[in-house]
Amino acid sequence: MTDSADGVAGASMDPAVTRRALLLWVHSGIATVDVDGSVHEVTERKALAVPAGLTVGVGTVRGTVAVPIWLDAGVPTVRMLTVADHQSTYLLYLFALNLGFLRSDDRHPSGRHRTAPSVVAWAEPPSSPASEELTRLTRAVEQSLDRPVRLDELARTHGMSVRTIQRRFVAETGAGYSRWLLQARLLESVRLLDQGRSIGWIASRVGFADATAYSRAFRRVFGQKPSELRAMRGTEQLDPTPSESESMPILDDLDCIAVPGTRTWSRVNGSHVAIWVVSGTAAVTIGHRTWSLNCGDAIVLPAGTPNLVCADPESLVLPLGFRPPVGPSMTVDMIAAHRFSADDFPVLLHGVVSVYTTLRPRIVLDSALFDLVASRTVEPSVPQALPTETGTRQSDVTAVLAELARSPRRQMSTQELGRRLSLPPKDVNATVRAATGLDFVVWRREARMTYAREVLIRGVPPATAAREAGYAHLSAFSRAFSKTYGMSPRRFMASAEVSESRSTPPVRPPRRP
Repeated sequence: MTDSADGVAGASMDPAVTRRALLLWVHSGIATVDVDGSVHEVTERKALAVPAGLTVGVGTVRGTVAVPIWLDAGVPTVRMLTVADHQSTYLLYLFALNLGFLRSDDRHPSGRHRTAPSVVAWAEPPSSPASEELTRLTRAVEQSLDRPVRLDELARTHGMSVRTIQRRFVAETGAGYSRWLLQARLLESVRLLDQGRSIGWIASRVGFADATAYSRAFRRVFGQKPSELRAMRGTEQLDPTPSESESMPILDDLDCIAVPGTRTWSRVNGSHVAIWVVSGTAAVTIGHRTWSLNCGDAIVLPAGTPNLVCADPESLVLPLGFRPPVGPSMTVDMIAAHRFSADDFPVLLHGVVSVYTTLRPRIVLDSALFDLVASRTVEPSVPQALPTETGTRQSDVTAVLAELARSPRRQMSTQELGRRLSLPPKDVNATVRAATGLDFVVWRREARMTYAREVLIRGVPPATAAREAGYAHLSAFSRAFSKTYGMSPRRFMASAEVSESRSTPPVRPPRRP
């Protein structure tokens, strides 16, 4: 690999209205950020903080490594910040949470970097529509919550009848337009409450005539006044109108914040995924084997095989890329770790941003970094002839399981899997267990839940995610999801760290019902 960032291509992020605050951090090089027509130049070791709701476009020159980090913290004004070397690890931690690859058992100190789960638990967002047409329509509505769009005005603007819009909202979101809009306004108000804004200021921002009308609607939906929520959360109220003198504790208090230990959920990927230990140490379990990795180490998580990644405190792991399982299958016994040097850091980080966010070079190959890691960590000659205890090759088993992990809607019984592998049904569990460490039923549940999590992160409604994950009924899907992740699908969507990022490897688009 190249020993510097000089060889990385320039990248761009198309102008778009941001729904969350943005922190654009430049690790090296120069980035140009256009915020509502005002151009800002961000140089090395600087970061530009941008409030939500503004139109933002980004461009970088060749040799620049820039990282977009989406925040739930209140950002009152556009601000240029200086990033010290010791603060960069925590920024990468926030970026990793954006990607949705890791979870932390620790809360952010004082809850200032994201909305607390205690709020999200009862302030779940309205369901997202399934069609692209209605999605564009709702996004337009969400950009003007201070001036709520009436249903007749919406119909006239988009060339549809009132009845058609109402029918489609009910079919795709489970609620009529008025109810959906109220949910969207109140959820946005919860985010603003968590930032410490005054009740009157929030009421105006989400389209209520005054604080009384806002408080009445809030209590009717949530059974609690906005002021009672503020008291419960212990949030201090800021001045009602933001000003340039307001402090924004994004970087001001990072000197005393430690990066907590993180982990993935136990999962079964539909694609092969390469991961990289950015700092510290991590334990990676794939099937029946566990690797202890150090800073700079990279390894591949094979498709179809259960895996778990646990990073120690002050440590960080990022995904490097992915590739669908095409050709010879990959088994646990083929895997080894490879250590990249510190000089490779800028190129690897630029690659992560290019693959998993919308800040991308003009031409980017999603599998390029994965292929680099795989060429140094996968030994194709080792496993092909290794049989399981029943005589079936492990590579044959993992190939079928990887196919099923990418298409969990397909119902495959133990008997059908046995026929695919030329095995009697009684030997299927032993064969799958030898290849993955799990019985087939347990493996299938983890594969379905991994798939469901990925599509929910992308905004697919729970009912559609349930069908795509192979569940006939939403209730059964919700119970399985809650048992796996400790929260309902809707609550997971509300608390997910991902919205503007591409996150996990893409899966095939949901079929229309």
